[in-house]
Amino acid sequence: NSSAASDVYKRQKENLLMKQRLNATVYAARFILLYRDGEFYTLGSETRDIDRYLRAVMTDCIMAKKGGLAVHLDAGFFSELGFQSVDELRKALDNWQMIVRRLAELSEKYKFEFFNPFGELDHFLRVDCRLEISEEDIIKLVNEYHSKYASTVRSVFKGKLVTQLGDAHPFFRESLFSYNLSSVDLVGILVGSKISLFDEERFRNDLLETAGIMRELCQRWNNSWYISEAWFYDDKPVTEEKLKKQSQCLEALFNVIRQLDPSVYR
Repeated sequence: NSSAASDVYKRQKENLLMKQRLNATVYAARFILLYRDGEFYTLGSETRDIDRYLRAVMTDCIMAKKGGLAVHLDAGFFSELGFQSVDELRKALDNWQMIVRRLAELSEKYKFEFFNPFGELDHFLRVDCRLEISEEDIIKLVNEYHSKYASTVRSVFKGKLVTQLGDAHPFFRESLFSYNLSSVDLVGILVGSKISLFDEERFRNDLLETAGIMRELCQRWNNSWYISEAWFYDDKPVTEEKLKKQSQCLEALFNVIRQLDPSVYR
């Protein structure tokens, strides 16, 4: 209805204004679906009609393009109750290729600059799928589906192919060096911490070590890495004290970034 359309337009306009205030050049959009009973659903919906949600995301991205921003579309899905078996998980990952192709075709049609067909596949397999999968099998699945999705995307999309690692940390050093990331142009990493457990020195040392790992890894695969997402979180409720600590966490992050690249400024 007209009221809902007005609300969507208002939200999109506010998003673009915030990007302008931050002097941003890239607009990040996410397309996330729920997997249930062998099918994909829009979040909060009991029907399989995802077209309305898809149109809303595309409209958001197109407005960003018209506003002079590059567009980064990130896709993924999750299961509320997890998966019962690896076979069920594989079926979902295989079926996701149809969604990936559709999104890749739209990304090419509207000339989006960046597309990530499955954000944080490593963390999804290690944690979110709720299966006990060996680290060796996680590595095999990451490599297998990175390759499959990349092949699907490359067949239609001419922009930059991106992946984001959710568990880029020295603890997973051996796994990181076992990933085959030759199929992507850019490798993003998630950084962050629970605010109440944040230790600045440990955070700095871990991130510097992770940066070294990523630098070596991307030299091997002839691509580039970057910090694609920062997540400093804590339990509810939100308090002024937690917000203050969150700002201190972000300041610590920027200090490490400036140490890695002195040309970075805020």
